[in-house]
Amino acid sequence: MAEENEIDEKRFKEIVIAWVGLDDQLRKLSEKMRDIRNEKKQFEEYILEFMEKCDEDTVTLHNGLLKRNVAQAKGSLKEDVIQEAIREIMKDNEKAFEMTQMIMDKRPITERVSLKRTIKKERKGKAT
Repeated sequence: MAEENEIDEKRFKEIVIAWVGLDDQLRKLSEKMRDIRNEKKQFEEYILEFMEKCDEDTVTLHNGLLKRNVAQAKGSLKEDVIQEAIREIMKDNEKAFEMTQMIMDKRPITERVSLKRTIKKERKGKAT
């Protein structure tokens, strides 16, 4: 039994080391992707300004099109927005509050379990 626990513990350590290595790789790639996204965003802003100035919505590329797209999205439902809408309909602050609370309480709660890694930051010592 003790031998089996040692094997399990050894396997666990190997898996943790492998996981940490993969996590390190992902962190480096994420940083690189963030840098690329920032650079792309700067180019995108320039392209969009230029297209708007030239009153163009489409640019022809050798392998397709580059389109200036305008999309609208509604904001998320917030408790105060719901309560205000109910108050306008019901003309009753107390009922509006109760209904809003019921709506908020009825929202389903989902739970996700995952590993989260924290890295200790090196403290910079004071020069003496």
